[in-house]
Amino acid sequence: MPAPTGSSLTVPGSPATPGPANGFKKYFADLWTYIDGLISGIFPLGSGTWVAYTPTTNITLSAPGGGGSITGRYTQIGKTIRGRVDFTLGSGFVFPSDPQISVPVTALSARIDASGTCRPAGSAEYVLTASSLNASTFRPRSPGTAGLLTSLSASVPAAWAAGGWGWLEFEYEIP
Repeated sequence: MPAPTGSSLTVPGSPATPGPANGFKKYFADLWTYIDGLISGIFPLGSGTWVAYTPTTNITLSAPGGGGSITGRYTQIGKTIRGRVDFTLGSGFVFPSDPQISVPVTALSARIDASGTCRPAGSAEYVLTASSLNASTFRPRSPGTAGLLTSLSASVPAAWAAGGWGWLEFEYEIP
């Protein structure tokens, strides 16, 4: 953008008397807007605001009225999604043979990294991780015998009871 010439350019809110200084103010204001737009186009940051979402899952968290819940939240920074899922089991919970939890935004590929903690019952806590099923779903896992990842079940990583809980934080790239 060429530098403004003359003395007729004014910046909104500037003194009513036009002059060379007003033209330069506009030039630098326009230059800043241009550079900011250019940088934002190259490095889009997203808002960074945390957004609530309701993950879908094939885990029956509880019988109706049984107190189970699942909540999620995520943020986008550039092309990266970071988020967290928290679940609590209520009475009548059932784990399927291959538990799955959805992510809020479809991933670029079937590569979703996640880690967290769970407390199936009592006070013992266990490590949770996840493996990707596809670009929109991950499977909670726990290290079993010899560190092999095993699907969560009614007895993995330990016997679950109503009130048992877990959380996973995840991160992945989007298109």
